[in-house]
Amino acid sequence: MVKFCSHRFLLPGLKAFIFLMALGYIWYQLFHDKDTNFQWVVFRMEWQVRPLMPMLLIVLLMPLNWGAEAFKWRYMVKPIEKVNQGKAIRAILAGTTITLITPNRTGGFMGRVLFLRPENRAKASWVSILGNISQLLVTLFAGSLALLLLPGSVFPGKTMLVLLAVPASLLAMFCYWRADWWAAKVGGWKRFKKLSGAANVLTTLSFRSLNITLLWSTVRYFIFALQFWLMLNWCGVKAHPFTLWGLLALAYLLVALIPSVLLGSLGIRESVVLFLFKDMGASAEILMAGSLLLWMINLVIPALAGGAMLMLLRIPLKEPLV
Repeated sequence: MVKFCSHRFLLPGLKAFIFLMALGYIWYQLFHDKDTNFQWVVFRMEWQVRPLMPMLLIVLLMPLNWGAEAFKWRYMVKPIEKVNQGKAIRAILAGTTITLITPNRTGGFMGRVLFLRPENRAKASWVSILGNISQLLVTLFAGSLALLLLPGSVFPGKTMLVLLAVPASLLAMFCYWRADWWAAKVGGWKRFKKLSGAANVLTTLSFRSLNITLLWSTVRYFIFALQFWLMLNWCGVKAHPFTLWGLLALAYLLVALIPSVLLGSLGIRESVVLFLFKDMGASAEILMAGSLLLWMINLVIPALAGGAMLMLLRIPLKEPLV
């Protein structure tokens, strides 16, 4: 009985802690950080003279972005537990709240699986991780292709980045297409029998299901790439369309390859945008302001909504805890 009561109080406390951590991080970035305050000043000045349509389209694309991710996750967990689209969206948004406060946005799957039955969470965690690998694979492939096609004059550090991107792409391909192989290896770990045993669910995934998952990851990539392009258009970046889309793919590649211990990785995104687009007709200040706004639309707003859903979620406990 004491054990049951402790879990009854632990889970609400944990949810509240996650939500407050996310709120604290957002508050610090938006209202306390000096660079962000300056970007807000720049944004308010530029908002009056720049076209409204690109930003409106970015906002309208945001639900499509997370809706595609929800559909992909719903498809992947279908063999484990059937989830409707509404519940999948709530799970994705709750996961976004946790990604905001974890390095390299790695903790999203923990928020998602809380919306499933307790006995399915371990298996769904492995499936969710594989879904993240599929998204990373698309990002690495698009960035590597851009590296190979763009001339060296556009991106001086091309050779060094190729040496990083190509092995990373091959490793991601192996982890994704041979998930059955490494899942079987992990499933044999006796020290973590319960968690490693759940990894065997990856051995049941068909080649067709992996292709469909990769297709949805590609659809989502094009959605947030279009949002990025609209942001650059709003900032006034001028370049040949081929060069612009190539550098856009490189930006996502760099963000994926740079390890981040910073929560939310906002500073890294701003640095990458400045590095790639600062000499293309837009000032550094407006590029940073546009990057901040894109981060707010695609991550902060969904994270706040997900935090509220996480607080309202009643997390069922397993029977042995009683």
